[in-house]
Amino acid sequence: EVLVVADRDANPAFVASDLLSQAEHGIDSQVVLVGVDLDQEHIQAIDEELHNQAVALPRVDIVRGSIAHSVTVLVKTVDEAMRISNEYAPEHLILQVKDAPRLVDKVVNAGSVFTG
Repeated sequence: EVLVVADRDANPAFVASDLLSQAEHGIDSQVVLVGVDLDQEHIQAIDEELHNQAVALPRVDIVRGSIAHSVTVLVKTVDEAMRISNEYAPEHLILQVKDAPRLVDKVVNAGSVFTG
């Protein structure tokens, strides 16, 4: 599974790509977005990118199935996002937040961590 932590500085296209990278593995793939202080405009931009990129993939039906049972969690702070991530303990954690490298020390449970 993948858990992406994204804030308002995150590029929606990159967030969507990271989410889709796991979604295309199988319909049972777990894809989680933890949005830090995202407003409706940012969420919609990510959703639009997800759709636009998904339809270009050869496994679009699998991707849609995975995304259909995925979840977005909205939080106010990076600390809340890291608490959720550590409780979830994702196989892949992607930090798309301002100054992402400083958060690596806050990671307790994750199989792999990617920043930026």
